[in-house]
Amino acid sequence: MDTEVNEDLPTPEARTQRINQKKTQDRFKIPEDLQSKAKVGIQDALKRLNLTQAANPVAPHGNKPLSENSIAAYQKHINLMNYFCSLIGDYDSMLMLLERPPQRPPSMSAETISLAMKFKRKAEGTPLTNSDDQPVNDVNNQPILCQGGWNDPKNCNQLLSSLASIHKARGVEENEPYCEPCDDCILLDKQGNFYGCNACRGRGFPRLWRRGNPCMSAIVQNTLRQSTIDAAGYKALGDSPWTPQEFLTIRQNLMSKGLPGFLQYTQVLVGSFMFSREDEVSTFKTDKIDLGGGKYEFNCLNWDITVFSASGEIEGLGFTVFGKSDKVPVNLIMWRLDDCPMLCPVRHLLGWIFLSGITSGYLFPSATELSRLMELRGKPGAVMHCKEAVSYTTLLQQIKHISKECIPYRDGPFGTHTMRKNGYLLAYWGGGEDSTVFKCARHASPAMGAKYKRDAESLMAIAQARNTGDAEMIAPKWRSIFVEDIQLARSVNRSHDVGIPADKSIYSVAFKFITQDCRVAVDNPVLTPIYISNAILSASRTTSLIDELNTLLGRLEPGLAISFKSIISKLVTEARFKNSEHDQVVIEFAANEDETEDQINETAAEIVAVLQGHQPNQQQPHQQPLLPTSVPTPAKTILPNLASQCLVAELTSETSSPSQQHATTTIPEPPSSSIQQERLLTPAPSLTVAESSAAVQGGPSIRRFSVIMPAPLQSITTQAAIPTVIQPGKKKRGGENDMNGREVVAKLNGAAKVRKIVELMANAPADASELTEGARSFVNQCRPIVGCLRLHFQNDVDAFVRKHGSIATSSFKAKRCKGGDGSTCRV
Repeated sequence: MDTEVNEDLPTPEARTQRINQKKTQDRFKIPEDLQSKAKVGIQDALKRLNLTQAANPVAPHGNKPLSENSIAAYQKHINLMNYFCSLIGDYDSMLMLLERPPQRPPSMSAETISLAMKFKRKAEGTPLTNSDDQPVNDVNNQPILCQGGWNDPKNCNQLLSSLASIHKARGVEENEPYCEPCDDCILLDKQGNFYGCNACRGRGFPRLWRRGNPCMSAIVQNTLRQSTIDAAGYKALGDSPWTPQEFLTIRQNLMSKGLPGFLQYTQVLVGSFMFSREDEVSTFKTDKIDLGGGKYEFNCLNWDITVFSASGEIEGLGFTVFGKSDKVPVNLIMWRLDDCPMLCPVRHLLGWIFLSGITSGYLFPSATELSRLMELRGKPGAVMHCKEAVSYTTLLQQIKHISKECIPYRDGPFGTHTMRKNGYLLAYWGGGEDSTVFKCARHASPAMGAKYKRDAESLMAIAQARNTGDAEMIAPKWRSIFVEDIQLARSVNRSHDVGIPADKSIYSVAFKFITQDCRVAVDNPVLTPIYISNAILSASRTTSLIDELNTLLGRLEPGLAISFKSIISKLVTEARFKNSEHDQVVIEFAANEDETEDQINETAAEIVAVLQGHQPNQQQPHQQPLLPTSVPTPAKTILPNLASQCLVAELTSETSSPSQQHATTTIPEPPSSSIQQERLLTPAPSLTVAESSAAVQGGPSIRRFSVIMPAPLQSITTQAAIPTVIQPGKKKRGGENDMNGREVVAKLNGAAKVRKIVELMANAPADASELTEGARSFVNQCRPIVGCLRLHFQNDVDAFVRKHGSIATSSFKAKRCKGGDGSTCRV
């Protein structure tokens, strides 16, 4: 018999097109005509089965603990089944999905679940057929076309998990066998026979309605297997990231859309650099929320690790997050990026806070909450507390819509993990390494991190190969955001109190940043989102020459940058200590003077004494005239008056024998001289006096003492006491890093000493070859102290001091504790 067609209803193609909308919540929105029929059908089913709805709402999954994104995913499947049951008229199955379900409602139809799986798995526009390959019509007797959209067969498994969970919450055990209602039992029940038919009495109950877990039924399991077979060769690509150039394109698009566009770009930028999931970003707030019972809701700002420069400028915002893979709350720092301000999350977040005026609550409000805040702003005494955050679903929709609008040439896919993929791409393109990036991304396993990393590095190689000067490869230098030891972070963060506001308000930080760093006047009549978006790009800051040098070196290849640093370091060292070529001063003696080695040493001492401005000791028995008349100018008139802590003169006596004898004389620091004569000042750390013999043609042999002197720095005429010239100390063996400040440790006691050690160790380089021998020894002595403090006292300095009292760095390992995992304190 031909099917009667109602011309007033839309065609199947038009209806499917209406259903398959861009927004997720509209995809399963039940049309009004179907809603009215569903209400009537549900009431009829309750009356027919003699059931009564619960007085209060019942959670769909009972008290089963689920994360927010799992709840959202399960709700999506509940919406699907509500829509599909309304479409085909299966109102008995809808009883299980009611917010106020009856006690022990009938199980959902296995046939309906099987059809719903086909409805989503088959290609869009394909006629829906049942298990007998017969077309399926809706309640209006119109053929149903498949909606499609589930390319991944795992969506079917998630659907079944959701339905099994809701059945269990309504009293149906997971392993309870599924059975359809029996017509004979229903007829006998109406006649007063409540024991059921002969066939069902063996089951122990009459089958008046569906019972058991339909997800384990044969028809559903067969549909699932067929879905898996149809998906042979399918490989999930995962969500696609945005390149830096695409970020800039998206920024240009969103900043032209006013305050909502500014909000959307800030959300995605913050989420990307923090490796955040959508549910984490949507719940970012100013303070943690006390849930009672010692439980807190995190994903909030953390002022303890918020970093300010010495001049009070914001460097990084601290956060404490608690994601689905985190076993404990994790501390992260979102850094300010000055090398690429258009991608700087700190600048945009502070700009957003300034524009919205939010002082507390959630950082990213929903659309309705944003409208309320904008109406409230400007009113005297208004409290700008954000009560409602943007939802996970809304944020996901925004990402998909932005991607489709701004990147039309790419299919993506773009979805729930796009922000985390963005974080990986920016990290690797910015110079990040695997171990550090994986730790910052907070994955449950390294294998998952490798899956997310995917081909970020190969994409960078491709982009570099085709880069022709455009902005495709603009990626800021990446910095690790993970903070493992918050105690050490607090100790190192010494500029923390300089910039943190007294009220610890994010709005105060944003106000200072916009008005001082960005030089924006509060009474500026054009404080629009587009104006602020441009102002934050030119935010000034106090920079040192070292900062500027590091910025320039950061643009070079790592190997070339290291070479430049080495050369610059040598130049700075020479300029500081005035190192230069040495001039030679020759002092001649008669060769017939028969001096013993002791006399030579004594003469050398007198030479050095003269060089220092001393008068020779007149009472020394072996003293000879230091300078013969053949030398036209006395040595003390041509040599500088030096004032070093310790000068060493190495005397080499050369005779006819090729062997050499060495003698060293150490002269203590002399008092400041007041000789009024022209002197040459030099910062030489040592003087070398060498003796040699040479025959002069036509005359006696001459013995020469050669004094190796640095070239004159400057020539001045002193009329009063010569100021003391501070000499550099003897060069340390090993590297260049001497860990300045470690000498203070010996003068401290108790907690102050321990905190100073922690501070120095936190700044110690990872490569021990960079340290001098003294610094290296200090690090080796202090490492057990820091290890004991961290492992045995959880970085509680006061508890450490109560246990160990006064400590000595040199003997702590031997007498107190080795500071290792398996070690114990011996006090």
